[in-house]
Amino acid sequence: MFKILIVENNLLFSQALRDALQAHFPTAELAQAESVQAALAALESMRPDLIFLDIGLPDGNGLELARRLRAAGVDAVIAIFTTHDLPEYRDEAARSGANHFLVKGSTSLSEIFALAEAALASRSSP
Repeated sequence: MFKILIVENNLLFSQALRDALQAHFPTAELAQAESVQAALAALESMRPDLIFLDIGLPDGNGLELARRLRAAGVDAVIAIFTTHDLPEYRDEAARSGANHFLVKGSTSLSEIFALAEAALASRSSP
């Protein structure tokens, strides 16, 4: 089963993303976390294939969390999701181990679905 974790403190955005992904991938297991600590707790109970990770979280930084996850051996596809389309954030996302950098408001649902489908395909290939 394909597993997706959404780490986002904007509950309206998080729920909208979850609803869209659940409608497009009805058999996927989806979980949400609104903070670094909630994300770490969710990771104890699930091994996601794909993590959507906001940069600005109330108890930390999503880029630092991505770095921690990679250091801990988490091999999920990580997509940084932010409103800040800045070159320094893109560069830092790449250095922190993120696979993708998405800008809220500029990334379409079809792009999100394509990213998730590619992640699913890469996880299910031998």
